[in-house]
Amino acid sequence: MPFTAHVTIGGDIGHFHPNVDAGALGTTTHTDFRLLAELVRRMNDGGVYLNIGSAVVSSEVFLKC
Repeated sequence: MPFTAHVTIGGDIGHFHPNVDAGALGTTTHTDFRLLAELVRRMNDGGVYLNIGSAVVSSEVFLKC
């Protein structure tokens, strides 16, 4: 079962750590967005999307897909 995580840069305490790699966060969340967009495209014949852990960000990401 696929799983994606969509980072809101600056939205988590870990983003303020001096050693955080912002480039890696951005690249990873972009990769996850592309994966989710492809999964949503394939749901044309039906499927289930579970939004777990976010009332705002994940819903918006899904809408953009």
